[in-house]
Amino acid sequence: MELLSERLFPDGIVAGQQLLLSGEPGVSKSTLLLQALNGFAEAGVPCAYITSEQKRPELQRRLQAVGTEKGIPLVKIHEADSLETLSNLISRPSVSFPHRVLVVDSLQGLGIGPSAQGEWEKLFGLMQFLRIQNIATFYVAHVRKDLQIAGPKKLEHEVDAVFSIRRAFAYRLLHVSKNRFGPSSAEPVVCTVDRIGRLFLAQRNEDVVVAKTAAFDSHGIAEIEAKVEFNINCRSRRPALNGLAKHGYQKITSILRGMSVDVGGFGSLVTCSLPGSRKYLPEHDLAIAMAFLSSYLQLPLRDDPILCGELGLDGELRSLHPSLLQRLAALIDQDFFYMRSRTIVMDAASALVFKGMLDKIGKGRDLVLVKANSLSGVAHHYLLHDPAPEPTCLEQEQV
Repeated sequence: MELLSERLFPDGIVAGQQLLLSGEPGVSKSTLLLQALNGFAEAGVPCAYITSEQKRPELQRRLQAVGTEKGIPLVKIHEADSLETLSNLISRPSVSFPHRVLVVDSLQGLGIGPSAQGEWEKLFGLMQFLRIQNIATFYVAHVRKDLQIAGPKKLEHEVDAVFSIRRAFAYRLLHVSKNRFGPSSAEPVVCTVDRIGRLFLAQRNEDVVVAKTAAFDSHGIAEIEAKVEFNINCRSRRPALNGLAKHGYQKITSILRGMSVDVGGFGSLVTCSLPGSRKYLPEHDLAIAMAFLSSYLQLPLRDDPILCGELGLDGELRSLHPSLLQRLAALIDQDFFYMRSRTIVMDAASALVFKGMLDKIGKGRDLVLVKANSLSGVAHHYLLHDPAPEPTCLEQEQV
């Protein structure tokens, strides 16, 4: 409940308020709302979770896992497989249906098709009835492939608040795009998920607004800056790209979306800048992607590594061209090479070739080469500070 009352809706949930939650499957929508109902129940408010997709015993077990001894008895679970069943359920006399906070999960599970205008109008009438009865209600909505709410646009106008939940690795981002009874959130609320599945506020570094990473190209070290801002007044903003080609931006954001990290979502404004007159090169991919992630999650990179690598469409690291490795080795050999970090991250094959070049010239003894397989592994190690999903993803070697 703290997530909703203190961060997402600081002015509180109003009696009779109608709220719409959207998110992709398996992103913890049900868990979030069960936690919220448990919070209301702890305060003595009778609540009900009406499910059209999951079975009652399944949800009861989930409630037992995320709820508390004080809250669980006041949360009742009902099943409804159609709009008519839902209407009959909530129209009962207050003696048999005394609940003041409801969850309806989900609208599409009630059999309401995207173009079934008559059914949607019945739903809107039901919302008005719940307002009059002062029953606050959370509705769960499916999303399309573009992560927009599946249903008519009027649905968002009929409810009093619209908020969504997105996935980013082990994090969940909650964002309020509309709130009739209070302010919308300028930035998403970032949560972590514990081993049981409960959501808690994540520890973020508010100073990480502009993220900086370092890459290497034929000209030397390139410091890359990125900033992801969130705008509640529009769904999308054209990115501001200084030196980053449009096709490079589209490629990197597409890779991140494939990892369930939608950097361009929430109506965000993405800014990326390469130093001076530098132009985008494929070997900048890893550094740009990590800068986007760092600003998006407001998490700093540890050890400040030099990130060298072109990304494939699945996020894998591709081998660097030998001429680029020769240029890097030559700069080290000539002592013209300045780095803010003595750690270099690149793919395993390139690291092996590069180490051979350094051994030949007898330089770079204080460098640490980190062999990586994928963007995911690098992000887990340097940003999320937890083990990567794939074993042997990162291997460090003193040159």
